[in-house]
Amino acid sequence: MRKFKSIKTKFIAIYLGILVVVFLLMLISIQVVMQLYIKNSIKNNVKGLQSDIDESITSVVNEVAYLYARITKSDNVELLNEISLETDSKTKAVLFQELINKSGFNEDYFQNISLVTEDEVIFLSNTPLPEEKALLSLKETRNRLVLCTSLNNQVVIGINMDLDTTILTGSFLFYINGELFNSLSNTPSGSYGYSFIVRSDGFIVSHLDSKLIGKTIADGFFYPDKLSELKVTEIESEKKIIVTGEMKKLNLQYNFDCFLVSVLDYDAFYGKMITLERILYVVLLAIFALGVTLAVLRSRRLTLPISSLNESLDEVIATGQKTKKIAKPGDEIYQLEKNYDEMMDTIFELMEKNRLEMEMQRKYELYALQMQVNPHFLYNTLDAIAWMAKIKKQPEIEKLVLNLANFFRLSLHKGDKYVTINHEVELVKAYLEIYEIRFPDKVKVSFQIEEGIVTEKILKLLLQPIVENSLKHAFPEESGKISVKAYSIDNDLYFEVKDDGVGFDVPEDILAIKNQDEILHGYGLFNVNERIRLEYGEDYGLKVYSKKGAGTKITIKLRKLADEEIK
Repeated sequence: MRKFKSIKTKFIAIYLGILVVVFLLMLISIQVVMQLYIKNSIKNNVKGLQSDIDESITSVVNEVAYLYARITKSDNVELLNEISLETDSKTKAVLFQELINKSGFNEDYFQNISLVTEDEVIFLSNTPLPEEKALLSLKETRNRLVLCTSLNNQVVIGINMDLDTTILTGSFLFYINGELFNSLSNTPSGSYGYSFIVRSDGFIVSHLDSKLIGKTIADGFFYPDKLSELKVTEIESEKKIIVTGEMKKLNLQYNFDCFLVSVLDYDAFYGKMITLERILYVVLLAIFALGVTLAVLRSRRLTLPISSLNESLDEVIATGQKTKKIAKPGDEIYQLEKNYDEMMDTIFELMEKNRLEMEMQRKYELYALQMQVNPHFLYNTLDAIAWMAKIKKQPEIEKLVLNLANFFRLSLHKGDKYVTINHEVELVKAYLEIYEIRFPDKVKVSFQIEEGIVTEKILKLLLQPIVENSLKHAFPEESGKISVKAYSIDNDLYFEVKDDGVGFDVPEDILAIKNQDEILHGYGLFNVNERIRLEYGEDYGLKVYSKKGAGTKITIKLRKLADEEIK
């Protein structure tokens, strides 16, 4: 090993050795930290994106459930039985068309609907059927949504109808526009790639490339056993990142087995990291070069005090007296280390700030779980029914249809999200007029609304589902009374819906998410409470008080909204 004789040479060697070690450690640390950071950033970003897609796709499947609920409601039982008893195919098709139109068929979601019975198939328009295997699997279920297949860029969801209320049996097949699934799976936030839906068996449900729909996904693109892990592969000579995530909400709510596969552009994410790494390398190399220069320059200055110290010591030895005060040299190494520490602190502060900003961007807002209806189609249909009832001299039917049209006009309210309390009360009264026609003098409803709050705006369709819930469950046979109150305390609004009906023992999970059958056939307290909680915060929502034989009281707590919140 080479020996360094001069202090200057030794200092430069030690200084450069330390500098090289620090430089290498920083390079390794930066690379490791950047790799971990970008990987976690991609995971979190994709997780949020896939959660948004899951929410959107679930809302579309909800439309199938809502349409089926409307088709099989009690008002349509007679029409369902007519379809079952009719022997003429053309007449059956006309009755089926009438049933679907009456149930609120939304062309924005559905391209076709068919009914497969033991004897024949009834279509809105002619379209291919799923494979026999899929139809047989569907027949083994009962009143439960099943993801059958994908045909001609259409997602086919079926439900085997087997109800006690009608003699008609068979499988309804709902053909949903595949482009709708694609548009929901590829939002602007996913501009660096695309996502598609796959079943657990590898069957591709939806894809931007329509040629791949209905086929089995290739190896290396689907990892159901390694959810949220990043896999890098090549597609057409371009590096891509594959991330597989479970559609938890859709699978939990409808017992599906669907996954989202997100394909991301490798360069869009790691390219930025590589560029940043190169910049940091250049900076570190510049600092290293500066350190070498400073080591040479500073070493010269550091040897001067040592030489002066030697001269002073020689003079003390020669004279026996201290001739001058020796000053300590400045600690340049400490200053250099301090500069490095400050630089790393700045880097990590910027990284933490960037992470927080990305978390804020990933926060999403769940939208109100209310069914959207095409108003022009609905109004025209109801007007046509009222006109036919008038011609047929059926005043009761005409009155019912006109009241129903008024109810829908009030509930839709031009698509507004918020309405005044007075408007919400008018909506309830419109609904009660319809109920009174069906069940005359069965339930008496009274209103007590504080005058000073009638112009306050609230989220629409909150009060009517609660009143409907009381009418449906509180008085199964006997008549009764319902009181509706609205008042304010400080900055909060309160609504009370109280009945003297049969009552019940309130379960602890009454406001928890319900099973699929309840979602198919009702709006539910859960949906109302969830909308309030998401719009107003965790401190607001529903409370249910009830006891068997003593009636039920449901309270709604809301917050007064400022003008800027409503806008």
